[in-house]
Amino acid sequence: MQEGEEFLDEFTFTSTLKACSDLGAIKEGNQIHAFLITGGFLYSVNTAIAGALIDLYVKCGELFMARRVFSHIEEKHVISWTALILGYAQEGNLAESMDLFQTASREQHSS
Repeated sequence: MQEGEEFLDEFTFTSTLKACSDLGAIKEGNQIHAFLITGGFLYSVNTAIAGALIDLYVKCGELFMARRVFSHIEEKHVISWTALILGYAQEGNLAESMDLFQTASREQHSS
């Protein structure tokens, strides 16, 4: 994934993960996620990459993995909250969606 002196950055990962999300390419998205982990990229502190990973897993119907990525985020951002809430709503789990929404609201007001 790296050639010469050029290195991959946040924009490369978010764009590629977005493409995987749009195409439903879960295998390739999983490979990028594995590369992030093994390459030492701290997606847990990068809201854009974390949001793109959550979006990938939600759009591909992998809510367990979306929730797993979400749980590792150090500072949860509105992007990650929204993607996860939407995922549960699309799967018909409105109770979990509402619970997440209420939790997000409480956390926003406490910070």
